[in-house]
Amino acid sequence: MKQKNKMEYIHFGNQCPWIDYSKEQAFEAAISLNCLFNVVDVSKENKISYDLLTPFSIYYNSEIVTSAPLTTGEILSCIHNPRRKCQKTSGKGKGTLEGSLDYIRLLDKSTISDQCKICLNGSNECTPKIS
Repeated sequence: MKQKNKMEYIHFGNQCPWIDYSKEQAFEAAISLNCLFNVVDVSKENKISYDLLTPFSIYYNSEIVTSAPLTTGEILSCIHNPRRKCQKTSGKGKGTLEGSLDYIRLLDKSTISDQCKICLNGSNECTPKIS
């Protein structure tokens, strides 16, 4: 018997104002795909078993689809027209251009403040909350 497809919405508490919107859009995409839908809050976990680059990520059959607040249609487009997969790296790379991405750090309790600054375009008015 074929295992049913599964969409997972993984989030780090309610750090981002887009959580509710993106969760709703992912749920609608899951309904459209007739697949299982699971929501996982990893903010209380000591070791996060998912790759989070932002306060939330959408996975389909264990593959990351997006970490952006996309509409249901855009999520479905990402699933039906997959892009190249992300390459994981460890440690700090050697960026050559000012402002270029040198390395990616996964989201956790120690990096959430940096994520807030990115989302708020460098603003220091961000006070991260842990819910």
